Amino acid sequence: MRRVACLILLVLLCLVSLCACADQALEQRRAYLASFVGQSEDALVRSLGVPTRSVSVKGETFLAYDDRHLEVLPGFYGGPPWWGPGWGPGWGWGWGPPIVIARGCETTYEVDSGKVIGFSMRGPDC
Repeated sequence: MRRVACLILLVLLCLVSLCACADQALEQRRAYLASFVGQSEDALVRSLGVPTRSVSVKGETFLAYDDRHLEVLPGFYGGPPWWGPGWGPGWGWGWGPPIVIARGCETTYEVDSGKVIGFSMRGPDC
């Protein structure tokens, strides 16, 4: 029982440390993207490339940059390790299909009179 409690505690500590790393990476990304505020629109496009979308409304321009990707988690076989496909009549827990997760973040910059005045981020990876 003590071993199980120690194992659970170890797993929880690993999860907490992974979350802390993710938060730190997100803060670094936000700081990098915020560094463009106050710069010219030309400097923004030179650094980040051509935006995915742009819209002009009443003299203000909004430039959107999409960072999207798919993450594929492989399927699994849950049967005994010595009893795989083709080795028997097919009993066991069976195969699980791969899981596809869409990840991404859209960063939208607001440009007024040729200067970047702000940005916003939205999506599951922001």
